[in-house]
Order: sequence, then structure tokens, then C-alpha cells
Amino acid sequence: MNIFKKEDDPCNSLEYELSKKISSFTFPYRKAFYKIRLFKKCWKYLCMPWESVQAAFHVPMEIFKEFYEGEFINTEGAVDWTSIAQDRKAKRQMDEIYAYYTYQRDAIIGIGDVYLDLWYSTIKWGWDYDADEEEQVQPFINLKPGASKEQHDYYYKMHWKYETEVFNKDEKYLVMLSKLTKFLWT
Repeated sequence: MNIFKKEDDPCNSLEYELSKKISSFTFPYRKAFYKIRLFKKCWKYLCMPWESVQAAFHVPMEIFKEFYEGEFINTEGAVDWTSIAQDRKAKRQMDEIYAYYTYQRDAIIGIGDVYLDLWYSTIKWGWDYDADEEEQVQPFINLKPGASKEQHDYYYKMHWKYETEVFNKDEKYLVMLSKLTKFLWT
């Protein structure tokens, strides 16, 4: 049963038909624009080899961050996230993911980097040239004078602890985000 009269049906209006035609015509351009914008946000994860392993995490998180800021921060949003218990739970999880990716992750990485810098301050890098063959160069690491082995091990262990914490939380929040995809239709 159609609840609209034939002349009141929004799908039969000329305005609707024109917007549909314009959308179908501009879709290839909008699609390219969205790809370029996403590439601009994630270029360092795609171009730098030491960061490229993180692209599987950062690209979905950047898309989610854009959705979250559009839905909750910049506008009132299209969905009432307090009406159903599942929506409230999804909203809490989205808040948690956004807070982690935007604020907490950088703080944890910063603490780990401090320990990494302290670990670097306890070591001295060098190159050992073989007397027989000058082409054979062996790198070595020694402790700097005044640095103790306990300090060296402690700094390395703390850096690795924060590094693994970031990897574990990244995995946790990526799985949580993949479970939330049915709520991200807006």
C-alpha cells in the first residue's frame, strides 16, 4: 500500500529525478575526490616503508574518524543514538575508538618513544672493519661509558612494553570497528 498520493510521492518528483541523474553523472568525480582526500590523509602510511605495515590500521580508522566527526561533532547527526540499547552500546564503543585513535594512541607512542630515546642514549654504535677484507664491515653495539647494563635493559624492556601495548590495542580497536560496521550506514 502506497502511503503517498501519486502527486505527493517524493520519488516521482522532477526534483528527485534530476538529483538522481546529477548524482549518477558526478559519481566518478566524487569517487575520485574521496580517494584523493583519503590518500592525502594516509600518504605517510602508504609511502614510508617503515609505516606501511600500519596502513591496514590507519586507513579504516581515518575513514571512521571522518564519519565520527561528521556524525557527532560537526552536526547533530541523522541517527538518534540513545533510542535503542544496541545503538547506545555502539555509540559508547564509537566514543571509545575515537578517543583511543585521536588522543590515547599518540600519548602511549610518545611514552614509548621517550624510553626508546633513553635506550639510544645508553648505546654506542660502531663498525668493525675486518683486517683481511676491508669490504667486510660488521656493525656492533656497545654500552656508552657510564651507562649500566641494567639501565640499558630496563629502557629497552619499557620501550618494547609500550610498543606491544600499542599493537595489542590497535588490534582490539580494529576488531571492534569491524564489528560496528552495521551501525555505520548513515
